[in-house]
Amino acid sequence: MRTDPTRFARKLACAASFALVCVMAPAQAFAQESSPEQKFAEQVLPRLKEAAPSATYELGPNDPLQIKVTDHPKWEDATFNLHRIFGICSVSAAEECEAEIDRYVDAISETAPEFTPADLRIIVRDAEYWSFVERQLGRDGVLPAHRKIGDDLFAILALDTPNTIQVAAPKVIAELGLVPEVAWAKAHAQTKRVLAELPSAEALQESLMAFEGDAYVGTMLADLEAWKRISAQVGPDLMATAASDDFVVIGLIPDGESLEGFKEAVAEDCASAPRCLSPHVYRFRDGQWVIAD
Repeated sequence: MRTDPTRFARKLACAASFALVCVMAPAQAFAQESSPEQKFAEQVLPRLKEAAPSATYELGPNDPLQIKVTDHPKWEDATFNLHRIFGICSVSAAEECEAEIDRYVDAISETAPEFTPADLRIIVRDAEYWSFVERQLGRDGVLPAHRKIGDDLFAILALDTPNTIQVAAPKVIAELGLVPEVAWAKAHAQTKRVLAELPSAEALQESLMAFEGDAYVGTMLADLEAWKRISAQVGPDLMATAASDDFVVIGLIPDGESLEGFKEAVAEDCASAPRCLSPHVYRFRDGQWVIAD
């Protein structure tokens, strides 16, 4: 019998890694109005100052979760992005939130790592994340290599470090002696090695399949050529979810009551996840993942 799709509804555990985008930004000033975001930034700010007291920190006037940093001893003038850590703390107990803040501060206090080609990975993120990357990196035409893989999903070239996953700026790729196409192919191969094999058409006919891991599980959705072959074998009922980067569900669910119930379960999972990737259920159509309507 087909597995009941709603049994996969769960509160997602906090992943071990977090994304940090460290980029050039124009000068910013403190926001005037108090808000949960500003209060959170002001909670993190003293820890950043303690870790690097010689640096200057300013909260963004329109977005206090973007902290402008100058004269930092270990980073060039940069913007520290607190959005994901704020999201984690919004759904976590106080003790867990404190631990996450500590990990964040420790990570950005370390010397900027010296990357090698072995650090290259592919991540999958939603449109909101990509929009932030465009705002921060797109001004100077230095967007990382990326591919749109669905209505609101993007595969992005990234770099893996012990404490962070960060997008791979073209400057870093050039310093590695690689062109973007070669870097992408290497990243794809290296990410694939840490992932489970994509499900076969036969396995999908049996039941829904859940995949879990520490990170990069969402990247299973990035291999569009493979999914094109699988979709051709199993038909239009193929669906996938990526409520977080550590939990993906793939299976066959026809349109109707079962699918609608599953959509609700996925949305609930995403709302309670510290690092939600997407609240949507996707169908594979015309070579990409589209939001199931």
